[in-house]
Amino acid sequence: MNKFERRHWIFAAALTLPVLVFFTGYLFHHPSSLIPTGFIQYDNAAYIAYARQYLDAGQWNLQYANPFGYEGPSIYFQPQTLFFACLLKLGVPPGSILIPFTVVCSLICFRLLISIYDHILPLQRFRTFHILLFAWGGGLLVVAGVAVHYLLQRNGSVFKDLFLLDPEGGWWGLNLGRSLFFSCEAYYHAIFLGCILSLIKRKWVTGIGLLLLLSLSHPFTGIELISIVAVWCFIELVINKKTVPLWFMTGVMVLFALHLYFYLVYLKSFPDHHSVSQQYALNWKLGWYRIIPAYCLVGCLVMGCLISFRKEKFFSIPDQRLLISWFLVAFLLSNHEIFMNPRQPIHFTRGYIWTSLFLLGLPYLADLKNRIYKKWMGFGLVVPGSERWDDKSIKHFIRHGTVEPLCWNGHRLQEFSILPQA
Repeated sequence: MNKFERRHWIFAAALTLPVLVFFTGYLFHHPSSLIPTGFIQYDNAAYIAYARQYLDAGQWNLQYANPFGYEGPSIYFQPQTLFFACLLKLGVPPGSILIPFTVVCSLICFRLLISIYDHILPLQRFRTFHILLFAWGGGLLVVAGVAVHYLLQRNGSVFKDLFLLDPEGGWWGLNLGRSLFFSCEAYYHAIFLGCILSLIKRKWVTGIGLLLLLSLSHPFTGIELISIVAVWCFIELVINKKTVPLWFMTGVMVLFALHLYFYLVYLKSFPDHHSVSQQYALNWKLGWYRIIPAYCLVGCLVMGCLISFRKEKFFSIPDQRLLISWFLVAFLLSNHEIFMNPRQPIHFTRGYIWTSLFLLGLPYLADLKNRIYKKWMGFGLVVPGSERWDDKSIKHFIRHGTVEPLCWNGHRLQEFSILPQA
């Protein structure tokens, strides 16, 4: 591991600190009469109960049964459940599995996040600040909660209403970072971001492998990612057939069909799955009163891109079309109660809408920050880490803004540009 790679991992570890602080508070800051179980949500115990079946069964079976129904057939399978069973077999206490698992997956998730940013906007000023926003930035849900508190003249402290509009008091995590706190979401996000990174780097075998892994790991996030990649493949098939290999497109379509068959046909053929199916069909809606404050900031960045940059150039980039597919699919799935019977629509949010909008609006954020930087720096100063500009460079800076073109993934977006990186 070279020094740059070490720096990336150290940065990822620093981004993971809020997760560590949260779990440290849970484990050590509690009344002396209570003992932390290691299960921070009601469904955590279920995950370990699924894994426990592998140890309690009289014979080996790759699948497990529904532990909360009657004794039925083993019809379910998730890779992480098998991994938890291996840890139990090694003697790891049940309450000591999920928290370390979440922390490690969060670290990997943030490392992938850094790689995605560096691939999209390499060697840009304000990199650390942008990645920090990428990891832990959000919307205006808290501000909206305060506004609603005073507009409706609600009784009680305003602090109790800070998360009034945030689904389940913020536990659904409509931005990226907060989603990682919730049970196995860090694991799902790591696979999701790993697949996206593989696709933008054209590592097709890794991409299809991660797509399969997520399909096996979670019904909602699995179909979400498969749908995103499928829509992107269709767009590229129409615009530029050379972007995505035909075998990859075929593999995505096969995974799409198998995923739907497993959850909508195979599992439904078992009466024991009826209670789980009813749970899936709950009408957990996102709602416009959450959409606006949650995504208005990143939405404005995207609008800034559409207004400021040449649209035909902006949409001509295959990776940008992948992000557009990401947003469209995530948004439609998160609001699918509009055109079909709801199946927990809010389950498709989990920061995926916010992340796609942030990445789409990232070029405008970079340009906006550099415009502000240019205004405060003045025209005759030495840029940290660079040599003093000559007269020609200064004249170009005054006339055109800066000396380096603003690029997105190696593609020039517009003639105005950014300052040399420190």
